[in-house]
Amino acid sequence: MAPVSREELVEALARSSHEVYERHYRASGRPEENVTTYVHEHDYDRARAAVQLLEDLGVELIEQPFPARAYRDLAWLQERSSLPIVADESCVLAEDLDALLGVVAGINVKLAKCGGIGPAYRMLDQGREMGFRTFLGCMEETSVGIAASVVVASLAEWVDLDGNLLLAADPFEGLELGPDKRWRLTDRPGLGLTRKPA
Repeated sequence: MAPVSREELVEALARSSHEVYERHYRASGRPEENVTTYVHEHDYDRARAAVQLLEDLGVELIEQPFPARAYRDLAWLQERSSLPIVADESCVLAEDLDALLGVVAGINVKLAKCGGIGPAYRMLDQGREMGFRTFLGCMEETSVGIAASVVVASLAEWVDLDGNLLLAADPFEGLELGPDKRWRLTDRPGLGLTRKPA
């Protein structure tokens, strides 16, 4: 593959950010101050160039830049990046953590991947004990999944729980996003959510 220019990378990042922003705004009707860009590279030269650009732009982390379980590729990039590489698709269950040790700096735990609040708690706790930086993420899911994730959010250094904002119609209510961009649970039992009237 031909070397990628800085201009091409900037354009790809801008396009990706714009698409993510547009999806968020159409789904929620609310503007977003910070937009996360997801760029997956499968070529070493392009990946290294992308890392340099992301470092220059002040990006905080890189999430799963290579396919799942591409441990050698992930380790190669982490060795050349001052930014933490965070495993997502390579990190599904607690059993995956040993293979990631010495490969990446961080792990992305999602309740929908690992099986719920208990497994996520144990995985985040174990990951921290092993020296990983921890990220709590989500899929596109209802407020039920997001509220459940909030329960273990204090164990994560980074938290990205916006999956319900991407839904055209979340069938549950009771989860409130405060002005500080933190989810607020109600004092009702359980997760504090109720189903919206049909």
